[in-house]
Amino acid sequence: MIRANIFHVELKGEHTMILVTGAGGTVGSEVLRQLTQAGEPVRAAFHNAQKAAKAKAEGIDSVVLDFADRASVAAALKGVDKLFLLGPTAANQSELENNVVDEAKNAGVRHIVKLSVFDAPQKNYTFAKWHRAVEENIERSGLAYTFLRPTGFMQNYVTYQGETIRAQNAFYLAVGDAKTPFVDVRDIAAVAVKALTEPGHEGKAYNLTGPEPLSNYQVAERLSRALGREIKYIGIPPEAFRQGAKVAGIPDFYIDALLDLDEFYATHNLNVADSVERVTGRKPRNFDDFAKDYAHALAPEAARQAG
Repeated sequence: MIRANIFHVELKGEHTMILVTGAGGTVGSEVLRQLTQAGEPVRAAFHNAQKAAKAKAEGIDSVVLDFADRASVAAALKGVDKLFLLGPTAANQSELENNVVDEAKNAGVRHIVKLSVFDAPQKNYTFAKWHRAVEENIERSGLAYTFLRPTGFMQNYVTYQGETIRAQNAFYLAVGDAKTPFVDVRDIAAVAVKALTEPGHEGKAYNLTGPEPLSNYQVAERLSRALGREIKYIGIPPEAFRQGAKVAGIPDFYIDALLDLDEFYATHNLNVADSVERVTGRKPRNFDDFAKDYAHALAPEAARQAG
């Protein structure tokens, strides 16, 4: 028994460092939070120097990582054993992420957990093509890997539609009534943490979904119930979206990719996957859970400020 306990301690001691890239974003920040909460050794890589400084002030090992600067990448990877890979959205996103993959191999990283997109191998839309190019490079690298392929995030209704939900009790997305099993980012992160800290996920690719396919009309109903006021979904045609995005200063390449993604979601009924439950041992959060937990973030401005 004593020998077994000593062996367990030695195994624990083998863990070095997990690098979380994109640590300031929706998914990366949640992966960082859950790893920190679990007491795992973690280094957070940010695109933004202010976010890195804030994290450092909170006692987190933090670096600023420029995906286009190989020296910056190599410095961030020093002493790293496992990597959570989440690159910046850019016209050359595949190239930028592949810079990190190549440097990870040089640095002796043993396992990459990559945030990808739903059904990436089918390459049915722009983001899938970008991410699959990186997945293929990782497969060729000889490194152990796990690919996380989520559907649309529930949190996107706060991040991207929150402003109009708060101000107009409505959200505007592409025309269509196809159903998507949206996934809670907290469940994506929970799967990432398992893949980064436990054996048995090497060589696996997980489609990550919530438990129930919903159309945007059904999302509006769920939000209305949780928020206690009527929320409407308003479908907008592609050209109206393009014009609004241009006015908002969104680059053309990203507008094209978003329209492509919107068309994919608006025309495909996506299947529920059981990966979240298989990996974490519990069922994924449903949209009602999400809406209740984030109701304050979607309250009208006056209510939020009063709270």
